[in-house]
Amino acid sequence: MSYDELFTNVAALAVFVLVLLLFVLRSTSRPAHLPPGPTPWPLIGNFPSLRGDLFTALQKLRSMYGDVYLLYMGSMPTVFVHDLDNIREVLVTRGDEFADRPNLMIAEKISKGKGVANTSGEVWKQQRRYTLHTLRDFGVGKSSLEQKVMEEVEVLIQCLRDTGGDTFPMGKLLHTSVSNVICSIVFGNRFEHEDPKFVKYMKAIDENIESVGFAGPINFLPWLKYIPGDFFKYHRTLRNVDMVEAFILDEIKSHKETLDPDEPRDFIDAYLSEIARCQDDENSTFEDEQLLKVIGDLFVAGTETSATTLRWALFYMINYPDVQTKVRAEIHSVIGRGRFPTMADRKQMPYMEATLMEVQRCGDVAPLGVPHAASRNTSLAGYVIPKGTTVITVFSSLHSDPNIWKNPKMFDPSRFLDSDGNVIKCESLLPFSAGKRVCLGESLARMELFLFLTSMLQRFVFKAPKGMTSLPEERLLGLTQSPVPYELRALFDE
Repeated sequence: MSYDELFTNVAALAVFVLVLLLFVLRSTSRPAHLPPGPTPWPLIGNFPSLRGDLFTALQKLRSMYGDVYLLYMGSMPTVFVHDLDNIREVLVTRGDEFADRPNLMIAEKISKGKGVANTSGEVWKQQRRYTLHTLRDFGVGKSSLEQKVMEEVEVLIQCLRDTGGDTFPMGKLLHTSVSNVICSIVFGNRFEHEDPKFVKYMKAIDENIESVGFAGPINFLPWLKYIPGDFFKYHRTLRNVDMVEAFILDEIKSHKETLDPDEPRDFIDAYLSEIARCQDDENSTFEDEQLLKVIGDLFVAGTETSATTLRWALFYMINYPDVQTKVRAEIHSVIGRGRFPTMADRKQMPYMEATLMEVQRCGDVAPLGVPHAASRNTSLAGYVIPKGTTVITVFSSLHSDPNIWKNPKMFDPSRFLDSDGNVIKCESLLPFSAGKRVCLGESLARMELFLFLTSMLQRFVFKAPKGMTSLPEERLLGLTQSPVPYELRALFDE
């Protein structure tokens, strides 16, 4: 090798090392006035700080850096927020400043900047306002929706009776029943539980709810999607989305062929009429693909949270049989056994109300909520939060805080009752988030939880499979935090 070639190679190596050093320094430096946090690693950021149990790791970081700290998820700065005052600051007091959604790769790939759940700005405002208004028109939040919910309750009760007290898995049955309520609002009809097309649709949704937990790191480390074997289930997730959307598109096509703009039968009819009404408005965001994405968001908001919470409810009824006995006694005292419950019964059933609240606290279905992003340069707890920064509200820190709840790991509905047996409302219980981006399906979910659980406990005693006295408390963190799939027995009690 000549001197010139040697000099060229050494110079190239020096430039490479310098560039790498600058990248490392930039990746690990923390601009002044940002929230505190650990020094990030190059490329992967602070992911090593989250190894092991996620919530134990977050609590450890909280003890080191305070209630507001910053982690780099890959190269994406992400602020984690604990404590009720800080969380309410983000969601309610200054909700406009934290109302955006971050640019997460999987969410962007699925939503394509459309829908309600993963959009920001004017698109989000138009779509959310219209969706809420139209859902109310079709009964959400009103007593008129009870009939649709109770239709599914009665089918579910018959399915439970058909088990004959034998051991069976409850998850699929609950998910299908709750999903059918949304189907009746959006599509104008329900589906039989064994309808092959509907079964395929539900299977794809169920798989994605579980696989989101595996695919999550790809949001921050996009190169992971190229690892052979689809280890993070990224490609399977996208295939399932295509399958679900094909099902929805068939329904939209069928509605277009039979649409009467003057007599909307369901959400799809109403939305199609809105598209036609706004076709000459250049500022309108209403079009066919928006409708497709909004429907997908409705199924997530109106199905998954409720179905998972009901699975937690039955889990706790089995593991705490004394609570189950008290709830059933109140049901039989107020409603009896001869009729189904109505929402009007709820005010007379404080122990059932307290039980549902405790299920939501202990089950902690959405422990990290849905990520927010700063819509402009702002601040929080004295720290600078630049525009676009991802912000995660750690609800699990509220729901399990020993400073708020006595013996937080104990399932105890009485914590929500005063000495006179009246329900105590608690600001630290936020199962549906709060503020401008509170869950779209909250009012529907509350109705479903009461009517489904009350109806089931009115007629059945739930027990663990024979040979077991309780169910193991193991958790899966996917789209929601759910109990591991379990089996039970539903013993009909006339």
